[in-house]
Amino acid sequence: MIDLAIYSRHLVYGDQPAVLLALMDITERKRAEARLAFMAQHDGLTGLPNRNLLRQRMDELLQLTRRSADKAAVMILGSDSFKAINDTLGHASATSCCAASPSACDRRCAEEDTLARLNSDEFRRSSRPG
Repeated sequence: MIDLAIYSRHLVYGDQPAVLLALMDITERKRAEARLAFMAQHDGLTGLPNRNLLRQRMDELLQLTRRSADKAAVMILGSDSFKAINDTLGHASATSCCAASPSACDRRCAEEDTLARLNSDEFRRSSRPG
């Protein structure tokens, strides 16, 4: 699929009315914009929602629970082990461990839950009412 920007201008050409059209392929620009929007709301290492997106989803969750009798839960996971892994096994091992952590947590999450990475060693899960 190609994204196009279409520009037109009415003009006169040789005493005749005419329309000048310009078509510009903006596919790459749209992809870059989408990538920037994703990066603004997701962690670069894990691809999980970051603090900003979690805040937005938590606000939505709180609005839902205020309008109903449903309840919500938030779980915070922190690990002091990443520093020890980093110090003993190196940065690459700690990075691999951190990148693998979400998949272990994600198996416990429901589809409507949000798992987010807030800091280098902290993950949060919010559960929507259900």
